[in-house]
Amino acid sequence: MPHRNAFAIARDLVHVHPRRLRRLTIATCADAPTGSTVDDTLLDVYTSSTGNCGGVMTPIACDDDACTGENLQSVLTTNLTAGTPLIVVHKWDNVAPTAGNTAIQLRVTLSTPPANDEFA
Repeated sequence: MPHRNAFAIARDLVHVHPRRLRRLTIATCADAPTGSTVDDTLLDVYTSSTGNCGGVMTPIACDDDACTGENLQSVLTTNLTAGTPLIVVHKWDNVAPTAGNTAIQLRVTLSTPPANDEFA
């Protein structure tokens, strides 16, 4: 279970501040389950040279269309390095969502990678 202050949500950004090596899975998939109703989503994960949105952003993971139930929704898994803040950007992809399908909810799961998983 993540520390309750590990995530700060500001519109379409999630700031992640890992305290130790962790594996992060983020999903917008309706079958994750989430409350997402946007049909086509996109997820990007960045590091920042300053640790916040004001620095140079370096992409480390992205996903478009990997969910199974709603195949245009997004899910990604990446390893976190202790002490390296990440910025997660989520948005709808291509066109504005249709009326009534405007909600994006993230399911964030933290786990400990296997001890021998040094290259993922």
